[in-house]
Amino acid sequence: MFSGEFLVPSYYKDFKCKGNDCRKCCCGGWAVTISMKEYFKMLSLDCSKELKDKIDISLHVLKDADEDRYAQLLPNFRGECPLRLDNGYCGLQCECGEEQIPAVCRYYPREPRLYPQKECCISDSCEWVIEELIKDNKDISFEKMNLQFFFDDDEQNKTIVDEFNLRKKCLDIVSDQSKTVMDRIKLIFDVFGGEIPDDDFIIKYSRRLKEEFEDYSSIREYCAQISEYDFKKNLENVYKIYPKFDKWTANILVNHLYYMKYPYIEDKATLKEEGMALLGVMCLWVTLLSNAGKTINDFSDITSEMFRVVEHARFYKNAMIIADNI
Repeated sequence: MFSGEFLVPSYYKDFKCKGNDCRKCCCGGWAVTISMKEYFKMLSLDCSKELKDKIDISLHVLKDADEDRYAQLLPNFRGECPLRLDNGYCGLQCECGEEQIPAVCRYYPREPRLYPQKECCISDSCEWVIEELIKDNKDISFEKMNLQFFFDDDEQNKTIVDEFNLRKKCLDIVSDQSKTVMDRIKLIFDVFGGEIPDDDFIIKYSRRLKEEFEDYSSIREYCAQISEYDFKKNLENVYKIYPKFDKWTANILVNHLYYMKYPYIEDKATLKEEGMALLGVMCLWVTLLSNAGKTINDFSDITSEMFRVVEHARFYKNAMIIADNI
């Protein structure tokens, strides 16, 4: 157990899992991976026979297993975690306590870290977060809060090299609601010493990103509705559907960049590559919203489920590779 004062977004203190009220459960369609240590810990739990049977049936050792990524907790036939209760909450946590569930489940949708400073954020992949961030009276800010987390010893020893000034500059840029969201992205490129590519490149980039990630369960249904890849046309349509898009993206992108420690996402990536991957986020986001969005609930669902891919599926690495090959 680690206790301390963490820097968190202002909405953090209000967070509460929606449980069965969540339209798209966070673990829906995900095959959660766990470490070797967590695998044997779950198998040896002192719990009810019903829970024990569920654990035994759902845990599968990976073919390419290593100590950090050893086994998967496979979804059931409904695409849900087999340990999830009818009320939407985790049966393992309810019966055995938070300290017994795997780290990815224990933290999600939160991302606590000790380095480069004690801070915590909640992922944009949680629909509650998106709903909170697009409330008319909300402007994201940060404050300190006393929190407790179950960190493993090796997690506490990880050191991350970070440049606070550049991180802050990126956050300041994307939070500026006086500029359009794409003007903010252009400013990020300026800071990184590059220029946004031409329209033809962005159209190809949008199409390739859709092709790369369309099989992910969280966005598959939205990708199937895409018929237009012209970014300018799609962006114009998004503004028609969601006139407050610039305001909403300010809060959502600040949260995303803080969650990901942007621009330090891929260790060996250049700043220009990080900028191109952030453009990729906008390409996929605008394409999905324009082709599949109609209501505010659509916006929250599409956005949160897209960020399940962006924040949890090595999106940045793959987006950089795609950009390099256009």
